Amino acid sequence: MNDNELITKVITEFLKDIPQQIDELKRVIEANDMQATATLAHKLKGAAANVGGMVFNDYACKIELAGKAGEDESVKNNMRAIEKNFVQLKQAMEEYQR
Repeated sequence: MNDNELITKVITEFLKDIPQQIDELKRVIEANDMQATATLAHKLKGAAANVGGMVFNDYACKIELAGKAGEDESVKNNMRAIEKNFVQLKQAMEEYQR
């Protein structure tokens, strides 16, 4: 497998998995489960870092820290931001794959 094939595979997996993880994060936020919020945000943070999604990573980090601190308003604000950023990240990745 060459570098381009590997990059395409990583992007494909990221775009397949992350929407499900975002949905799960939204569910635990709505349930006000701050421990699960922090745990899921940590996973998203790592996934974003693996593909160079640094803005997405920053929002996930903020959600993780706010979840650990029980700051639900900050969690919700950053959740909205991460959803918007994912749309941009997805578009950039799809453009790369063309």
